[in-house]
Amino acid sequence: MLAPVLQRRSFPQLRLHALEALAGNLTAAGRWGEAAAAARAAVRGEPLRETSHAALIRVFLAEGNVSEAFREFASYQELLHDELGFEPTPGCAASFRTRGTGNAPVTRRRNDEM
Repeated sequence: MLAPVLQRRSFPQLRLHALEALAGNLTAAGRWGEAAAAARAAVRGEPLRETSHAALIRVFLAEGNVSEAFREFASYQELLHDELGFEPTPGCAASFRTRGTGNAPVTRRRNDEM
């Protein structure tokens, strides 16, 4: 059995994994609103966590809402860059290609690259 301190530290991770899995299950069942709510709860729980944003993007793509998926990706991309100076992983952008949209989001140009 985990010590109480380790249990408290692991609970937020377990919660995020559970919310992401719930979003996936609800998406598979075509319950878009509930799936989006679960994914958004995961995003609120850890705003910089890519898998939570990816879960929300998958909900939008599954329901055919490509523009909302692109908007979510762009928002996450900006947050990640502003907070950590990173870009989302190639796998996150590739989810657009694997879902049949044909195009990955355009990587935004930073002022220092212009």
